[in-house]
Amino acid sequence: MHLFRSSSYEVRLEGAGGSLPRIQGIRWTPLLDSESSLDYGHSITQASSEKIWRAGKLLFAHLSSSRPGLIRDHKHHLRHHRQCCSGKDLVDWLLSAGVAVQTRSQAVGIGQVLVDGGVLTHVRQEWHFQDKDTQFYRFAELELSPEPGAGPRDPEELLEALGFLAQLGPDALLSMALRKPPAQRTQDELELIFEELLHIKAVAHLSNSVKRELAAVLMFEGHQRAGTVLFSQGDKGTSWYIIWKGSVNVVTHGKGLVATLHEGDDFGQLALVNDAPRAATILLREDNCHFLRVDKQDFNRILKDVEANTVRLKEHGKVVLVLQKDLQGGSGQAASARSSRYLVMAGTPEKILEHLLEFMRLDATLYDPVDTLLGDFLLTYTVFMPTSQLCRALLHHFRAEPLEGSEQDKATYSLRKRRKILRLVSQWVLLYGRLLQGDRSTTALLQNLADLASQDPRLGGLGQEQGQERRRPRALENGDGSVSPQPKVGTPEGGQGRIWVPPALWRHPAGGVVAGAASSPLSRLSQARSSGMWPGSPEEAILDSTCTLRAQDKGTAPAVGTVPPGVGTLRPLLSPPVPYEIFRADHSCLVSVLPVNASVRDVLRALAPRLGQDREHVLVKVNSAGDRAVLPPDAVGVFTALGLNERLFVVSRDELGSLTPHPEQLGPHAGSSDTLDLISSKDLASHLTDYDWNLFKSIHQVEMIHYIVGPHKFHEVTTANLARVMRRFNELQFWVATELCLCPELGRRTQLLRKFIKLAAHLKEQKNLNSFFAVMFGVSNTAVTRLAKTWERLPHKIRKLHSALERMLDPSWNHRVYRLAVAKMSPPIIPFVPLLLKDMTFIHEGNRTLAENLINFEKMHMMAKTVRILQRCRGHAHAPLSPLRNRSPHRPEDAKAVRISTCSEQSLSVRNPVSTWAYLQHLRAIDSQKELLRLSRDLEP
Repeated sequence: MHLFRSSSYEVRLEGAGGSLPRIQGIRWTPLLDSESSLDYGHSITQASSEKIWRAGKLLFAHLSSSRPGLIRDHKHHLRHHRQCCSGKDLVDWLLSAGVAVQTRSQAVGIGQVLVDGGVLTHVRQEWHFQDKDTQFYRFAELELSPEPGAGPRDPEELLEALGFLAQLGPDALLSMALRKPPAQRTQDELELIFEELLHIKAVAHLSNSVKRELAAVLMFEGHQRAGTVLFSQGDKGTSWYIIWKGSVNVVTHGKGLVATLHEGDDFGQLALVNDAPRAATILLREDNCHFLRVDKQDFNRILKDVEANTVRLKEHGKVVLVLQKDLQGGSGQAASARSSRYLVMAGTPEKILEHLLEFMRLDATLYDPVDTLLGDFLLTYTVFMPTSQLCRALLHHFRAEPLEGSEQDKATYSLRKRRKILRLVSQWVLLYGRLLQGDRSTTALLQNLADLASQDPRLGGLGQEQGQERRRPRALENGDGSVSPQPKVGTPEGGQGRIWVPPALWRHPAGGVVAGAASSPLSRLSQARSSGMWPGSPEEAILDSTCTLRAQDKGTAPAVGTVPPGVGTLRPLLSPPVPYEIFRADHSCLVSVLPVNASVRDVLRALAPRLGQDREHVLVKVNSAGDRAVLPPDAVGVFTALGLNERLFVVSRDELGSLTPHPEQLGPHAGSSDTLDLISSKDLASHLTDYDWNLFKSIHQVEMIHYIVGPHKFHEVTTANLARVMRRFNELQFWVATELCLCPELGRRTQLLRKFIKLAAHLKEQKNLNSFFAVMFGVSNTAVTRLAKTWERLPHKIRKLHSALERMLDPSWNHRVYRLAVAKMSPPIIPFVPLLLKDMTFIHEGNRTLAENLINFEKMHMMAKTVRILQRCRGHAHAPLSPLRNRSPHRPEDAKAVRISTCSEQSLSVRNPVSTWAYLQHLRAIDSQKELLRLSRDLEP
């Protein structure tokens, strides 16, 4: 019988009273009866030793048959070592043997797993595996020797075993690095530890430079038995501890158990800071707990180093800017630049802007991989600085003249600073585009800058300085140094440009040239604005192709503005009228065409003529379970914020108690396996990827910021594009579970399960990781995993494919398997969006925005760094590996060629793409887990 791992995973949104839903958490719940499956969520110490031993046995058998001379006697430093191989030889063999090992670090990780598992032993009993020709290792030959009469091993079995070892490799390497004395750690190992610290809650508030110093001194400490006393109340404080795995109880005299700490929490710091005895006793709550330890001497030294490299600027006795020297290592010019550079850690908004203008380069870009200050500021400024305040500050700096120095020095300084301001504004417009439209302070700033620049002949030279950059096609730089296509831009021949403006601004819609087009792009910008045109950002050039919102598309909308009005910030811009489907208590439907960001008050006002004035009406959000939420009048974007199978109802107060869900919300009563029989898994994956790419590319970068921060800071924010991607994720995973639970025939249900597993494999191949996770979680729904007869009938090859795909879902060590896989992929990629939002939530909730009345700009930097992942993933304008881009969308179906079984995968050439596209746009799903389990029990009691 096939036993498999089962789990449930969903994006849980919170938001009462019509507020914007936001990600609350990601839940992974393994079933308790899946003990015989590979548990990839455990560390190497928890992984089945039998499986490591079996994998080592397969590897040894393959090595003995393919390279029998590799294991031989060696002589080194006058010592003989019998029947062993060097670490370097073993790594070289793994790379050359065609066993799916691609890098030396991956091979070293496998070696470390084998050493930790006792399969390999060092000739001098050292505990870490080294890729050196002077370090020798022996296999446990007697135990590993194949049984007499055993036939040749299945190559796929060997690949599966190596995949298991490779999966454990990163954890083994990290554990090995932490066990090493700090002085012996390599630069790669320090980087590995630093990357781990980026995702540990206890150090989230620390700067990256402090995390790097911690990476150099952290020590691993493990304890095997629950109940072990780590230290007792009254003991002298000698170390600070971070829980890496496991949990502990905090006990004090007189009170007993006062707290329980879990993975990511820390303890013991207070005694070091105050040089006082331990205030509590720490007891291990479970077996096999791992800790990261910082000893007192290192702790105090790091505090002193941080203070020594920190500069605090004061005005009128108060700190207004905190800078810290960039201690990050490197080589070449980049390292030289860092050595004299200070990073902004905190400050007042005005001082952060002033520092930016003082030190930014004239050619600074949003996506500079080294100097990220400009990009960090522009991506996050709305969190801490209203747009009106930014505009006033920029205009003040542009007009300001230096008070000291010679006339020539003052003129040079003023010219350079004004050029920097124009450069900043150009990058601002480049990022936000038409999101700036409608904001009066921005419009006034652009007009004032245009007027002032036209009066200053010294600014004319800017065109010569940046002429070469404008004459070539521009490319938008990504955070990893790659570039992404961007609409061609430039300055008309003879023009002296100061701010980048798309060529579309040079003409009116009717074709006439905007006045002054040959004089100044800044003038063209303000004049185009006054004539009703506005520059689009490079992202918006891509968004123009986004599909429009239909009445059936709950939560699907064209790209819209994301930043709230009313706080001096950006105003929602691209808010085209869309049809709102609003139901009455009798389930009749009212359709009203309203802006995407319409408020509840606007919706009720539009419906008033059809509702009558005799009773007060309210707008209610109802889900499939019948739960009701009355939406407040000021809530905006409620239509696009609807979750899966949620609907809007307009009822009187009297009708509220008897309100029931619309039958459509309960999901389908019959599956669509007949339709799915006609579409191959590859065809499904290709259409899903094209559809998902349209959704993903419509997300504006600043939307990520306001999706997380908005509900706390802003009351009128709308992030429709990101919300619809989240809704699609839930829709897809419940659709998979629904189709399987509504397929009554065992044979067809097995074929359908097979199709979904192959669909997940194709999605992963096409780098559509968001839908890959959704499909895999749908297959892992408890209503599906309990269908034992269905799983038993799956071919062995498909079950092995499912096990291999499931490794990517491993949530341990903060989804390290997924993160390592994405790091090796080249764009375009559709990433796992819920995890991005989880990272953003972790940064936002783990770090204060204000500290001692200063903006915590290190937090802004971390948020901006996460947001830049979007830009990296969208490094190309086309969907990942989409074979449908060059196909005609109107290919007719060949009735004779329509297949009747999912066994064939040839439907890509015969199925009408339009029909498939329409089907995938209107997926129907049951989102009630209770109902899915009932259907599942009816299929297999």
